[in-house]
Amino acid sequence: MSYIFNILSNVNRNGGYVNSSKYEIIKPSIRYIEEHLEDPDIDTEFLSRLSGISIPYFRKLFCEIYKMPVAKYIESVRIGKARELLKNDYGSVGEVAECVGYRNIYHFSKAFKKVTGVSPTEFSRG
Repeated sequence: MSYIFNILSNVNRNGGYVNSSKYEIIKPSIRYIEEHLEDPDIDTEFLSRLSGISIPYFRKLFCEIYKMPVAKYIESVRIGKARELLKNDYGSVGEVAECVGYRNIYHFSKAFKKVTGVSPTEFSRG
């Protein structure tokens, strides 16, 4: 699924493709996000260093490729994973929140509802 998402995410608003060399620059950061969702301290500064570029350039490239700020992307990936975990009865809402990088269940529930339209508890009930 990550492969398909990466292809689709490279399509820009005009129907063309973002220069693949630009994507290659931030690819280590994307991989880190996907592999370390449980890390609540993922931030733009760390990701830009991981990609070997300045913070402003990282933000610019990221928005150009993904059409959203870094924090929003991280949130959407976390909530996507949380949906998967809740759907598969991984554990309690608190356990899922921790697994996807939220230290506070209230913030997780608020973010989840903002993205999905329902609370994590409602979602897990089906």
